[in-house]
Amino acid sequence: MTDFEKTRSLFYLPAMQVYLDGNSLGPLPEAAVIIEDVMLNRLGDSAEYFALSAVT
Repeated sequence: MTDFEKTRSLFYLPAMQVYLDGNSLGPLPEAAVIIEDVMLNRLGDSAEYFALSAVT
């Protein structure tokens, strides 16, 4: 894997697509996609993590 391929794999870029939008903050990092999945689908409405903020 070349350095370019390693760097490209850090971002959400569908195959065979070139990102050329010069008026943005750049392509979405892959980590953001993973975090979104965790927050929306894995934690969801689970109230367990709310109790963690009450621990002193």
